[in-house]
Amino acid sequence: MKLRKILLLVLLVPLLLVLLALLLRELAWRHSHPLARPAAAAPDAAFVAEVRSLPESPLLAPRSSGVFVRKRWALLRSLDPQLVFVGACDAVDTRWMSRRRLVIECLLRSGEPRLLQALVEDVVIELVIQPHFALAPVCSGTWPASLPPRTAPSCS
Repeated sequence: MKLRKILLLVLLVPLLLVLLALLLRELAWRHSHPLARPAAAAPDAAFVAEVRSLPESPLLAPRSSGVFVRKRWALLRSLDPQLVFVGACDAVDTRWMSRRRLVIECLLRSGEPRLLQALVEDVVIELVIQPHFALAPVCSGTWPASLPPRTAPSCS
């Protein structure tokens, strides 16, 4: 009877340690890659796109975001994260145009956004970049009434 208990403990303790290590890894990954917006599921719910903040790195622009694509039931994101997009965007929007076509829209803040994978399994991924445009100074005519008043620049 005691031998059975010892054997059970010998087998159970390593299994519990592995499960604890997996749990800690997952919690650390989710803490360093927090969700930036709610996950978007494909129309058939087979895949999910998650916009997550990325940890600071000398290789990335500050406050970069990434889009991860995973299967619906892949609950451990840290084991095989499929990073498909990275960029410094003011807003990142993920939209499923069909059950296997994902469009990522980035309102560019700085740097060069990158589509790292255009295909994950049978999901086709497209990137749309919306650059920021500054308002040109108005030297002749009037300042648009829809915009807040400002002092006109010298246009000489």
